[in-house]
Amino acid sequence: MGIIVNFTDRTVKGFGGDWSLPIPIHEVNETFVTFEDHQAGLFEASIIGIIEFDTGDMEAVMKLSGKTGKLENFYILQCKPTQRMF
Repeated sequence: MGIIVNFTDRTVKGFGGDWSLPIPIHEVNETFVTFEDHQAGLFEASIIGIIEFDTGDMEAVMKLSGKTGKLENFYILQCKPTQRMF
């Protein structure tokens, strides 16, 4: 899984079919970036996560609920920084 943090657009991408839309960055400081989103429609969906710059650790929780029940996905990843593209 590849996570892309776009500080210019203030979005996080990379959860594939689980969450295909860009997720807005909520907060950025010198030690971490947090992101979160909520959508409503045929089902309720929310995602919240954090990436720590010092360790590269990323944790995120995605919750989906609808008529067929509830689903929770937990992501724990070790991120590796890449070269800046500019």
